[in-house]
Amino acid sequence: FGIPAAPLSIARQFYVSLAPTAAAARSVVLDSGANVQAGVTDAEERRIIGTPEDVIRVMAPYLSAGVTELCPIFYGATLAALIGQLQLFAREVMPTLRAWAPAFPPAHQLAPASGTMT
Repeated sequence: FGIPAAPLSIARQFYVSLAPTAAAARSVVLDSGANVQAGVTDAEERRIIGTPEDVIRVMAPYLSAGVTELCPIFYGATLAALIGQLQLFAREVMPTLRAWAPAFPPAHQLAPASGTMT
């Protein structure tokens, strides 16, 4: 159609509660009052409640299947709870996921759909 081909992005969104132990991760969800997700089962993989290893176990196969963007949405009742999860995710989850998808450039290196960098 005369439009230059752009890389295809495929995103997968997850609700995540991340902590060093599964019990602590469950506590974060309870403290956040996230009753909206009460009917969601872990088998649906719309949410991940657990340790860094649990998050990696669920997310990594999506990268192998061609997903180019993982979008975790963290549970948390306080800013400190959210920051703690983000730091744990960056320190223990991201390096492993990056190893599963080395061909994908970091998001800041991708051009927006319009083809111009902002």
